[in-house]
Amino acid sequence: MAEQECQQVYQELVAMLQEFRLGGIVEQVKAKIHAGELSEDLAVQPGVNTAQAALVKPENSTAQAQLLRLIGAVERILVGSIELEGALVDSLVEESKRSQSSMTLSFESESSPLLTS
Repeated sequence: MAEQECQQVYQELVAMLQEFRLGGIVEQVKAKIHAGELSEDLAVQPGVNTAQAALVKPENSTAQAQLLRLIGAVERILVGSIELEGALVDSLVEESKRSQSSMTLSFESESSPLLTS
């Protein structure tokens, strides 16, 4: 993917994340890029060995490397959320079996009130 295409996809992903109130992910990735930290994904790119990758500075960070870092961060957060949800469900199922009573679990959006009068 060309640099310009990577920049466009990066900006579109940033806009989507901000729309879903996940702008914190973007800020963390930007901070790491600015600090000169290497994307895990950059180290496994063809033609980039670990010694070369360690020399990458923020000003040399390509649009592709930034996009890969952002995608990786989103992926880690999504996978972590799914794993957490699965562990929570498993725990509740086990607790329900132990107590031999039925449980109801409901999730509400942030915009819906928790208590109604």
